[in-house]
Amino acid sequence: MDVLIIEDEPAASEQLSQLLNEVDSSINVIGVIRSLNEARQTLPSTSADLIFMDIHLNDGISFSIFDSVRVETPIIFTTSRDEYAIDAFSVNSIDYLLKPVSKSDLTRAIEKFRHLKINQIDFDQLNRSLQKSSYQKRFMVTAGERIVSVKVEEIAYFYAKGKLVYLCRHDGMKHLIDHTLQELENLLDPDDFFRINRQFIIHLEAIKEMFSFSRSRIKVVLEPIFLESAIVSSERVSAFKKWLNR
Repeated sequence: MDVLIIEDEPAASEQLSQLLNEVDSSINVIGVIRSLNEARQTLPSTSADLIFMDIHLNDGISFSIFDSVRVETPIIFTTSRDEYAIDAFSVNSIDYLLKPVSKSDLTRAIEKFRHLKINQIDFDQLNRSLQKSSYQKRFMVTAGERIVSVKVEEIAYFYAKGKLVYLCRHDGMKHLIDHTLQELENLLDPDDFFRINRQFIIHLEAIKEMFSFSRSRIKVVLEPIFLESAIVSSERVSAFKKWLNR
């Protein structure tokens, strides 16, 4: 098994290399990376089976790597603090070890990695599942004097009218909500909802028909029907087509 270590402290990387050899002499440390910049350059083409990554490096927090680099290799994070555990598991992390790393903890982490590998865990699918659990599941709205809960599955689209934003249910009922469309983009599952322009965020199942429109844009006929035209803005057409063609 080939292992890559991302650690800015030479003593810590040497200790980890030694522990890895004690846990399993067949583990091969193929390299040690000392900085974020070096990591960004190396990770896209790494052949490592597993990465040990320190969270605090001299030039910043290692989580920032994932803003610009796609990393598919499983990661075990190491750190002297424990406040980053939740962040660690939002990327390809299979474990989180506190420094100084003990042999027993390292052994457990390696065994966990091997178990996941044997069972062919799809890390992309695992991350998508974790992300889906964080999306909004329902919205509290008013209906006359009542306050009701509308499940996301009941919503056909959201639309802005002036400074107000409404949701429209599949049954045609409309409700004022206390969110901007920009806020909703972060709350809704992008597999189901897409913002086609400044006015609309639509659910895939709300699309009744589509037509070519001027300047290569697309006109969407919504269901329930909306009296104004729902036009996919020119800068969003390409992303909209990708969303439809998944």
